[in-house]
Amino acid sequence: SLRKVSKMTSTAGLRKGWRNAACLMLATGSFKYTRPPLPKATVWTPGKFGSTPPVCLGGSSDGAGGLGPGQDMEMLFVCRSKKSRFMPNTYVFPGGVIESADSSPRWMDLYYECCAPYKHPFSPILDLNQSNCPRLPLYNDIKDTPIAGEIAFRICAIREIFEEAGVLLVRDKQEVEQLVDVLPGSFPPAVKTLPTSALSEWRRRVHDCADEFLTMCKELQCVPDIWSLIEWSDWLTPRNYTNGRYDTIFYLCFCEQQPYSRPDDKEVTDSKWLSPDDAIRRFISGELTLAPPQFGELNILKSFGSAPCLHSYALLSSVQDCRTRLNPVRIRTEDNILLSLMPGDDLYPLEGGESSDAVGTLHHPQSPLLRDKVQLRVTSQKFYEYECPSHTADELGAMSNRRSRMELRGKNNFRFVDDVRYTKIMEYVERFSHATKSKL
Repeated sequence: SLRKVSKMTSTAGLRKGWRNAACLMLATGSFKYTRPPLPKATVWTPGKFGSTPPVCLGGSSDGAGGLGPGQDMEMLFVCRSKKSRFMPNTYVFPGGVIESADSSPRWMDLYYECCAPYKHPFSPILDLNQSNCPRLPLYNDIKDTPIAGEIAFRICAIREIFEEAGVLLVRDKQEVEQLVDVLPGSFPPAVKTLPTSALSEWRRRVHDCADEFLTMCKELQCVPDIWSLIEWSDWLTPRNYTNGRYDTIFYLCFCEQQPYSRPDDKEVTDSKWLSPDDAIRRFISGELTLAPPQFGELNILKSFGSAPCLHSYALLSSVQDCRTRLNPVRIRTEDNILLSLMPGDDLYPLEGGESSDAVGTLHHPQSPLLRDKVQLRVTSQKFYEYECPSHTADELGAMSNRRSRMELRGKNNFRFVDDVRYTKIMEYVERFSHATKSKL
């Protein structure tokens, strides 16, 4: 929820000009987990697995041997209330700002009680960050508590989807011990069903006070299922968005069956299960409004073509990749198209981002001479707004040596181009498809 700002957020996020948040991309479809959870020490190498990890999700239950092109995979969306200050009437993945209650030391007591006799219930998650990769900046904002940021933001995401959609992802004591030494996300999440009256009462109490989520878990003798969440991406609202900015961590979670969901009719007024293709189609037709991060992620998700491919990549990425904050820069082209460029893109400004107020030329490492041909005009240093009066969007896209994402324009006339992240994913999809066909 975005209803209030915790002490933690006000001292860390607001000092930087934004609030920290978490959201959960809950996916479901006609698939099953087909193998035991993978050990947490799993490391995939090209020589051992041909650049693809073991597949933990099987194909469709009808024996078709796989899913259609994104149609059998659906994601849960909620529609923000028209009274919301931030993106009203917009469909988003469930989520909201982190509260001080999400990093309460009392969570340590509950987790250690449920995970006894294991001494380190958080090690499957924290061990993923023992590589040379720097932690995401928002994790470092969780201070003065024994709960690490990687744990607190997962608790936040699980609390928020319970508040907004009524989906309760928690594990009972007897279910926890099997997860202490496995790779997060390589097993089905635990979805707990409560009687209707109890569900409504607890949602009301948690909405009014985030501390009540811990109280509920203690009474039900369960803990948030942090082990089923896979870290996916981190988005920072562009500086030119004046109605509030958020640094939001996106988690991915796969359910074998579609859980019951219902909007709280307070912060959100509707909920829908939509495939990536369907959500994009409805957005382009004007049937619904999507937030830019959701639009960007859906373009990524639809590229996988199937839930097993997406799940396989997500697990591999959680082990081998370094997460970076996605800080879009908005540039208006000669033909009045508003482009969203990402760090690492060929055309991302050389001096873009939060550390600089001056942006001059576009960055194109494969074509150094391009820097002399494409000039940005700074229209607002305060909000990092730029225009490129000398080139159209298509001309800029053609200058990139990387494969461009499918060009989809919504009613807000923005699109994502030259995304290095997308290029890497498409290369993986090709390898996954080849490896799958080789096994047939």
